[in-house]
Formats: sequence, C-alpha cells, structure tokens
Amino acid sequence: MEDVTLTIQATDTGIGLHETPYSFDGGESWQETGEYTYTQSTKTQIQVKDKAGNIAVYDFTINIKKVMTKRSM
Repeated sequence: MEDVTLTIQATDTGIGLHETPYSFDGGESWQETGEYTYTQSTKTQIQVKDKAGNIAVYDFTINIKKVMTKRSM
C-alpha cells in the first residue's frame, strides 16, 4: 500500500510568491515547498499566498484507493 504525494508549483506574475507560500491544511501552517503526502482519502484545501498576503484557495477531494497485492511465497 502506498501513500500519495501531491506536488504543486504556483507562480505570481505580479510581486511574486511569499517566502512560505503553500498551505495544505486550510491556512493553519505554511511551507516553502509545494509538496504534501496524503495517507488516506480526504477533503482538503490548498492555499497559495503572494508577497502582498493575497491568498488563492483551492478546495478539492483526494481519493486514495490502497490495494493489497499478493506475494508469491
């Protein structure tokens, strides 16, 4: 069974992105990289912030189907 890593790369053609522009938990915490690993299906909100503090909000659902594979013995 494997987890899913989501990677996003945002750009801002105006003043640029904030030093820690990405939030994968609805704005509770912010990080420099646009990468987050999900371990189960969930409804989530990604936010991206520019240097002026403007925030773009994206709501969506991550669906993860973990499948067990048979191993030969």
